[in-house]
Amino acid sequence: MRIGIYFRKRIDHLIRIAQNIATFVTTSGSEVLIAPEIQDVFPQYPVYRNQEPKQKPDLLLSLGGDGTFLHAAQFALMEDIPIIGINFGFTGFLTNIEKEEVFQSLELILNGKYAIESNSSLRASIQRNGELVKSYACLNDFVLQKDPIEKILSVEVYLGSQKIASFRGDGMIISTPSGSTAYSLSAGGPVVDPQCKVFILTPLCSHKLSGRSLIVPENEKIFINVLTKGDKTRFIQDGTTEFIIKDLDRISIQRHHRSLKMIVLQEKNFYHTLNQKFQWGF
Repeated sequence: MRIGIYFRKRIDHLIRIAQNIATFVTTSGSEVLIAPEIQDVFPQYPVYRNQEPKQKPDLLLSLGGDGTFLHAAQFALMEDIPIIGINFGFTGFLTNIEKEEVFQSLELILNGKYAIESNSSLRASIQRNGELVKSYACLNDFVLQKDPIEKILSVEVYLGSQKIASFRGDGMIISTPSGSTAYSLSAGGPVVDPQCKVFILTPLCSHKLSGRSLIVPENEKIFINVLTKGDKTRFIQDGTTEFIIKDLDRISIQRHHRSLKMIVLQEKNFYHTLNQKFQWGF
């Protein structure tokens, strides 16, 4: 088995833990591949890549918090490989292993004692003057957001060919059920079980009393027409990458043809995590 290792923060204790994990994996008879971003830290290990010559792991370990997991998930989604996160961050809602459980969890993984859950993802296309200028994929959410010093942002939202809303405000969050516990939750959106086949549209600081979240079926295609005179409106992918939106750009969002394969150990289901991390129901 080939185990990929990814982390972002170059802090001593995380580097030491990553080295201990790599040693544990190789001692167990498996192979370690590391992310290109940390090749200089661990030059003794080969690098995983999605460019020729391709070399990809059988599964990917993300060491960090939810932000690190979302970075690592981009590779896992594109290469259709399972991923699991080890929490060295704060909330760690997307991670399945706590730092005190690392090596016992690795032993379970190396022995194939795990399950895989499929989590819906989104893909977005941005058109300008009728031409495709950018496309993205995400696990949690896409965020359309104006700059703080820009004027109010106006958007028109369509579900297929039907116009369903017009909003004026700071922007909008389009999230998956997995993303319902992230930025959308902070903006007043609902918590949605990842097994639900839906997307959530949550306005940001809507300038109307009726501006509330809307849940739509995931088999629908969402179109957003952007009406802005500024030049600093951002389209943000999973909080990791941004693209500057211009007036009259058209954004289309739909379910990605791939779901993210997330490794699950033991009995840590969605509601267990919801109670543990957010004290929901207590």
